[in-house]
Amino acid sequence: MAPKIKIDSLSSASLYRKFSVAFVFMSLVPIVLIVYVVYRLNIGTVIEVELPYFRLTILLMVLLSLASFDIIRRSMVALGNFNAAAKEIANGKYDKRVDIKEDGEVGKIVASFNKVTDELETKVKELESSKRLLQNIFNKIGTAVTSTKGIENLLELILESLAQGTYASGGAIFLKDSHSSSFRLKLSVGLDGIDKNMVINEREGMIGRVANLKKLESASDVSTNSATYFEFQNSLAKDSIMVAPLVFKDLVLGVMLVSDKNTHKPFNRDDMLLLKNVTAQTSVAIKNYQLNEDIEKTYLDTITALAVAVEAKDPYSRGHIERVAEYVERLGSQMNLDQEIMRILRNGAILHDVGKIGVRDEILKKDGPLTLEEQNEMREHVVIGVNIIKPIRSMSALSDLVRYHQEFYDGSGYPDRLKGEEIPLTARILKVCDAYDAMTTDRPYRKALTLEETKRELISKSGKEFDPKIVEEFIKTL
Repeated sequence: MAPKIKIDSLSSASLYRKFSVAFVFMSLVPIVLIVYVVYRLNIGTVIEVELPYFRLTILLMVLLSLASFDIIRRSMVALGNFNAAAKEIANGKYDKRVDIKEDGEVGKIVASFNKVTDELETKVKELESSKRLLQNIFNKIGTAVTSTKGIENLLELILESLAQGTYASGGAIFLKDSHSSSFRLKLSVGLDGIDKNMVINEREGMIGRVANLKKLESASDVSTNSATYFEFQNSLAKDSIMVAPLVFKDLVLGVMLVSDKNTHKPFNRDDMLLLKNVTAQTSVAIKNYQLNEDIEKTYLDTITALAVAVEAKDPYSRGHIERVAEYVERLGSQMNLDQEIMRILRNGAILHDVGKIGVRDEILKKDGPLTLEEQNEMREHVVIGVNIIKPIRSMSALSDLVRYHQEFYDGSGYPDRLKGEEIPLTARILKVCDAYDAMTTDRPYRKALTLEETKRELISKSGKEFDPKIVEEFIKTL
């Protein structure tokens, strides 16, 4: 029984196989049939007489057919390779290219295909880079809610990432002034010659218009564009600019801008979409920060009032807060401390003893020495103080100061018996300033020491109660 030929088997066959089968039926089969008929009918002799070159003609036909097959075969192989490469690219292998040495139409198709593939690979890499950039930016924005530092560092990171993602030379963030309708420069990156104290009226330039319309805008040729000439004059842009409002629940908080693409091309649709997404998230971060800041300021005012109330209980300690604040200010200036540490020290001078609100009055006001039990109760004031300050998340460093300002440099202090530089710098500084004020004011059990006596006392306790380097710097301020 003859095997059945499955016609549909060719439908899934390769292009080269299909062509080979078609070529056999179109070229070789007719030639074989002609030869078969001639010799089957025994007319070969007649044909040879009438057509003396019949055999040569048949041979030539076969050779021409084979030559044609080879020519077309090459194109079929090229198209087959082209098809295989296209499938791999469709499956995500964007670095795949078709390598065919053809100068005809197939070669041109392959060249065009490779060019399109190159562009596709570039776009895919750009999209992946943009995706990573967006994730990075949104991660940074997400930290704003729990950040214990000022928002400036976060905004700077966001602005730098945005400029990088849009290939811009620089950018800036302006925030709405709470006391007027103007916008004040919060920070900038990559903008040379800009006025760091710049304040912009709500009607000035593209910035003012974007804030009023609450709509993103972009422009090129800023030096000749009347809508952006204000930004050009103020060194916010030289070539092109893109500005978006920072809006939270229909309330304009400020504006964010990036300017001057490194490629010297206008900002495109993808750039604008990125800026729009970033400003939406940044607006939420700024508003959350402002709300937290307001709440924490109110709380700080409350516990400051508590600290003043504690001080008022003891007539011998009145004015202690203001004096210690003055001493830390002078010592901080002498040591060239940065603004963040100075902020902690100023607040610490006021709040370091706020925990004494939880200590009994008879202990606070006792004239004679404290018993061991009373000493232990007094030492609890540092822990009570930390618990009072703890709700202020942005002041975790202040909590450390309050907890550790009674630690001794030699490790014999309380509550955790920290030693040397295990004690935070702010606590070591406050320890010296606090002790100096105690030595130079009258107490129930002794009179105030003279300046020289105080210096000798500080020096004698250096390395024991106090950090020697801080004592040395403090004495320079006296």
